[in-house]
Amino acid sequence: MADSGSSAAAAIVASILQSNLESYCMLVAVTCVFYEHVTTLDDEVEFVWGNGINCPALLFYLNRWLILLWAISVLLTLAPANTLPNLAGETIEIMLYFVWAAFSATRVHVLTRGSLFWPIAVCVLSLVPVVTNIYTSIVSMTYQMVDIPLYGTTCVITEVLSSNAIFRFTIATRMCVITADLIVIGITWRASGGTLIEFRKVGIPRPVLRTLLRDGSLYFVILLILNVWQIIGNATGFFIFTVGVFGTPVCSIIISRFLFGLRRAAVDREMESSLSASQCSSKFSHIIFNRDDMSGDVLTPLDRPQDTASRIYWEEVSAPSSVLRTREQRVADVDVETYCWKSIDIEDY
Repeated sequence: MADSGSSAAAAIVASILQSNLESYCMLVAVTCVFYEHVTTLDDEVEFVWGNGINCPALLFYLNRWLILLWAISVLLTLAPANTLPNLAGETIEIMLYFVWAAFSATRVHVLTRGSLFWPIAVCVLSLVPVVTNIYTSIVSMTYQMVDIPLYGTTCVITEVLSSNAIFRFTIATRMCVITADLIVIGITWRASGGTLIEFRKVGIPRPVLRTLLRDGSLYFVILLILNVWQIIGNATGFFIFTVGVFGTPVCSIIISRFLFGLRRAAVDREMESSLSASQCSSKFSHIIFNRDDMSGDVLTPLDRPQDTASRIYWEEVSAPSSVLRTREQRVADVDVETYCWKSIDIEDY
């Protein structure tokens, strides 16, 4: 009896120590969320407010404010022991999974030109954590208030499932999420990588495509690393709550930053286009044309620009209507997908 009592006490002490470590990590995660909201509020006002409510704006607001509610609920768990805030945090986290799945599916839908197969596949794979979290975090756990001498009243969480079963659930969940991330990264590079290279060849900057490839790929690689880390943690028993503690805020922050980056790139693109048009108009206002050539072909200016971007604009403003070629048509001549750079923007996400 004494041995069983000491074993139970040791198990409770170990559970308390792990709970304290997780609480400290939760405090760090909550601090990151509040810091993110404070430091990016000006970006939200500049790039999101006043642009109307559409699908990407709705996803942004849901992601932005649900993670804030999640942080508040986590703070409540660090206050006097109570099971309600913990369950509230789990519920909010499940809601966030729906938002993230919709974000990834929408992104793939745009990049695949309206395809349904890949967006549905990404959405289903991204929603696997919803099912497993509901079962492992709510259904398969019991919560009990225990009065421990010299420590006080605390909530002891008991897992009904065996550690082996939980490990299998974790592996299956993380592998599905990893597969979804790899699909998103692969489709992003397949749809946009070649396009960006071709635009660089003709000297046309594409800030939106550059942001989509650079930031989008980097952010999803970070999520991929977190998921792999979670699998390693469960296999080794070291820091097994990696994704549970840091995965939720990191994923939310990544999506917000990505949307901010797209909007900022779109604004920069509009400013560059306006500036380029103004400069070209001023530069070629003095062009004199040779009208001796009456064959109907391109007229001959005295000063033909040499750089590609200016030459494209020169043809737009100086050629007769029979040979007028817009910038989009010139890009099509070098086999560049105009769909991507016209469509990829925050309005499409």
